[in-house]
Amino acid sequence: MEKTPFPNSFDLIALYGRNTGYSDESDDCRIYHLNNETGAGTITIYHVFQGIQAAFNDIHMAYCNLQQNTASNMIEINHCTEGRFECDAGEQLCCYMAPGDMAVKSSCTCSENACFPTRHYHGISIFIEPDRFSEELLAILKMLSVDFDKIHAMVSNQNQILILRKNETASHIFSELYTVRETHRAGYLKLKVLELLLFLTDTKCTVSNQTEHYFDRQSVSLIKSIHDFMISDIQKHYTIPELAERFRIAPTTLKKNFSDIYGSSVYAYLKTYRIQESQKMLLRTELSIAEIANAVGYENPAKFSAAFQKECGMTPSAFRKYVRNRVEHD
Repeated sequence: MEKTPFPNSFDLIALYGRNTGYSDESDDCRIYHLNNETGAGTITIYHVFQGIQAAFNDIHMAYCNLQQNTASNMIEINHCTEGRFECDAGEQLCCYMAPGDMAVKSSCTCSENACFPTRHYHGISIFIEPDRFSEELLAILKMLSVDFDKIHAMVSNQNQILILRKNETASHIFSELYTVRETHRAGYLKLKVLELLLFLTDTKCTVSNQTEHYFDRQSVSLIKSIHDFMISDIQKHYTIPELAERFRIAPTTLKKNFSDIYGSSVYAYLKTYRIQESQKMLLRTELSIAEIANAVGYENPAKFSAAFQKECGMTPSAFRKYVRNRVEHD
């Protein structure tokens, strides 16, 4: 197929927000940089076919944009390899993608939030605009027996999402895209996108028969408030019953919803969060190990060091020395 210029009609700013700009461009690829008060991210967009784009997402922020308007008549396919991604399912509902999950949705005129509860997300997004397909692409799809009408019908209700949890076939299709050499990525994308469309043509899973668990926005907001309360002062320790009483929620509901939204239990999440905060202090301050241990909620420096080593594979002092030496040599 002939190489076509990167389409001007594909507006990433409409998808990811105004704090977006690209620093590099070729006929097949643009690299975008995002930032806001919650962090930063990099998104590399590839032009695959006329009407089909692919985005490699490296996100370290709480959200990309709030209440943005997406392109009309578009099918969006997302695959998560690390972190968590909050998917809209209409104005009042949402669900969550975990590593290995693939989501298919229609983005027809609906407003959506690109949110990442753990401020960490790596994945691939495929944006498909059938109205822009070339005659050549339509011929290829027909030759391969790709039934795009069936794929579109799967998610014709814009308030619902088709999520395939840790599907082995889907994961295999995407896995090679994460590891292929940059020089071969554009070609691989063409092959893998066609393979993905053929896989979706054959899948028997639909939104209507899916038992996906959705969360109402009010419940999500309450869990996020509990999360923000806990991390506002990580020197303090709270039990599940204490949090449940303070926020007027059943303990079992708190535990289940927190795990579904953040991907781990309350205590496991806080343990990891404390270690992550201690890493920042080790690199950005001259505080002693004992002072950092106390700052992140460990009264005993020995217990902090043991927890840190279990999480990071080295002691806090070794971590500080190792990373600082690397920065100096870089």
